[in-house]
Amino acid sequence: MKVYWFTGLSGSGKTTLGIRLKKYFDNKNISSFLLDGDDLRLGLSSDLQFSDDDRKENMRRAMEMAKLLLKNKIIPIVSLISPFESERIRIKNNFIDYSFNLIYLDIDIEKCRKRDPKGLYKKKLKNFTGIDSIFEIPKTPNLILNTDNESIDSCLAKIINL
Repeated sequence: MKVYWFTGLSGSGKTTLGIRLKKYFDNKNISSFLLDGDDLRLGLSSDLQFSDDDRKENMRRAMEMAKLLLKNKIIPIVSLISPFESERIRIKNNFIDYSFNLIYLDIDIEKCRKRDPKGLYKKKLKNFTGIDSIFEIPKTPNLILNTDNESIDSCLAKIINL
């Protein structure tokens, strides 16, 4: 079984690709579940803010949910900014019995700002990732996608071929 963990800035396409990957699995009658950062923040992680420690805790909770899904033979698709390299490595090390696929959506912050599907960049939020809170580019992702230059279908095909 595999874990698909999308990382990238807000507006980079993590949720869009996560939804498309879930639909792909649904069409193949393969059990999968999308753990989206926005959904986690509305429920399981609603008690967390956006400090570095809270971001790490949010990532830990997503990891634990992914582990539960795997135990139940459900492929986890995690769509989470995941800004810290050390945390991404720690999470990957928790999946040594599975194929962990870190997928980095590499897109310029100005392009994300123009997309701004949730209107977050306009709000000028405190501790916003990539602006006044750090985002560390992954050193060894399994796949790098530029969602500005590649179509969703092209990106999806590359994910499926992992």
